[in-house]
Amino acid sequence: MRNLLLEEGTTIQVQSASDLPVATFALFQPQTSEFQEITDQRAMLEQALRNFACLTVGDMIGIRYNEKLYELLVMETRPANAVTVIECDLHVSTGS
Repeated sequence: MRNLLLEEGTTIQVQSASDLPVATFALFQPQTSEFQEITDQRAMLEQALRNFACLTVGDMIGIRYNEKLYELLVMETRPANAVTVIECDLHVSTGS
């Protein structure tokens, strides 16, 4: 609900997306400087993104690591602005 910026009880319409291109790259912008304290950010992101089906530019995603929630803004995805991350060879960057 938080990612969708919705209040509990809000009515929404959901539409299925199909034929999204397979992701090759994603650029994230951490929302706090605490993210920089993670030793291997790339490995952590690659592991956490296994819980996602797709990414869209402009999404704010939350990733839990060591009992802390990190929010990251999806700044760029390739080859399109909406991509599937299921069974792909995804290269990630935090722009740092």
